[in-house]
Amino acid sequence: MRGGSNRKTDSQRAKPMPNSPVAPLAPPELSDAGRAQFEALLAALPDGLAAPSDSTSLAILAELLAQFWLNPVEFPANRLNPLRGLLAEFGLTLAARRRLEIAPAVAENPFAAIGRKP
Repeated sequence: MRGGSNRKTDSQRAKPMPNSPVAPLAPPELSDAGRAQFEALLAALPDGLAAPSDSTSLAILAELLAQFWLNPVEFPANRLNPLRGLLAEFGLTLAARRRLEIAPAVAENPFAAIGRKP
């Protein structure tokens, strides 16, 4: 009897996320409390993790957090799962942070200009 292998192949392994040089912008529709949470989230995220295409997801997370912190006791239970899910998507939970892989920033090649004519 032959046993199977649990090992992942290279194509099955998670690839490091590319490092985004541009941070997302807060949508103008955010409430003041949501905008403050948006800025706090950007500061909490590892550099390069959030890209401009993440602004909508970050805005939703920011508004949910703003509502939660406004009155945690009366925060609707049906919004806890979306809140936890978005926190995990951005690596803002302990378990998600352990799985997070971010590619290192690509340094400019100092030899790229050698031999080029202006």
